Amino acid sequence: MRDGERFVVVAGLRKDGFAPTNPDWYYNTVANPDLTVEVGTETVPVHAAVAEEPERTRLYNKMIEMMPVSVSRTFDEYRQKSRRRIPVIVLTPIK
Repeated sequence: MRDGERFVVVAGLRKDGFAPTNPDWYYNTVANPDLTVEVGTETVPVHAAVAEEPERTRLYNKMIEMMPVSVSRTFDEYRQKSRRRIPVIVLTPIK
């Protein structure tokens, strides 16, 4: 999802239900926050940061609102049933 010029991703992991751990890519991103992402046909260098409250909740809610109803229900259910705080990662383009 986009948030202004930034990109936002959720570190969800669902395997046979709601996983109690973050996905491996989350830990790799935290350890090495300077990345590149592909957006359409463009490759964009970005710096990744884990969103803190209250921004994390605002961005998670925005993602739910932007998705089709069937997907947004799943994301909202995931948040309610997960025993972990699902990380939201902000990817800021490096200029």
